[in-house]
Amino acid sequence: MEAGGGGGGGEEEQVMSEVHLGCPPHFSGLHVSRFSFSSRPLGTSGNNDGESSELVVATSTSSSGGSLDAFAVDEDGDLVLDRRKRRNKYVRNDHHLVTIQHRVTSSLKTVGLQVWKAALLLADFVLHKSFTSSDFDGVTAIEMGAGTGLVGQYLWSASEIEEAEKATVLFTADVIYSDELTDLFFDTVNKLMSSGAKKVLYLALEKRYNFSLDELDVVANGYAHFRSFFAAQDEHGDPIDSDGPSLMGKQINLAEVPQYIREYDRGKDLEMWKIMYFPDRKLH
Repeated sequence: MEAGGGGGGGEEEQVMSEVHLGCPPHFSGLHVSRFSFSSRPLGTSGNNDGESSELVVATSTSSSGGSLDAFAVDEDGDLVLDRRKRRNKYVRNDHHLVTIQHRVTSSLKTVGLQVWKAALLLADFVLHKSFTSSDFDGVTAIEMGAGTGLVGQYLWSASEIEEAEKATVLFTADVIYSDELTDLFFDTVNKLMSSGAKKVLYLALEKRYNFSLDELDVVANGYAHFRSFFAAQDEHGDPIDSDGPSLMGKQINLAEVPQYIREYDRGKDLEMWKIMYFPDRKLH
């Protein structure tokens, strides 16, 4: 998470996702980004359509909704000129684009208006499962949104609660950045997972580092708080602690999750967890 210029006069400090580092500087309006993927993850050789899809493509527009201005750059930031390529008409085009409108920067309270790395990691995970297995076929799934859109300021309707109770898979990403919201988030998770159908939660996050006056070092305090809400499993699937929270989590090896979405760098601070509910364990 990058800090943006907050300015004086009591304005809230602005933060910016590293995913947005290539966006126009000092851009205050809405921005449109395109993220590309295919069924062949990065690092695999061969393109059936004979074309390279290793491009970072983005479009920008003003907040008033003006005309789109498209461009493409290579990994060095140089402009890529479009070249007409001969296609094999018998081969299906396997290159897809997802267009997302977002803010380039936001206050901490509205970080859900940006695109973050962990959300793209979660998308890679779902794509991988869709391309290679039937694990999610026929399941009822819900997405748990970021921050204040999910907890604290949101009231669930009766129909939404009913749908949530039927769900067997929960997905969420980039919701761990405030201890207060983490408390509320896991309160909601415990209520959802203890009601209705048996559920599993897939959660992707990026560790957030801050300087601690207590430890005089840069630490991930928010991450430690997050880990306190569930017991971790060992390599055999058994809980490391025999007594603890009713939630148990297994960290997913990211080496087993190929990267399909091209326009982000995973780095070393992304994690993904599979979290399950075991009511017979002692509550936190």
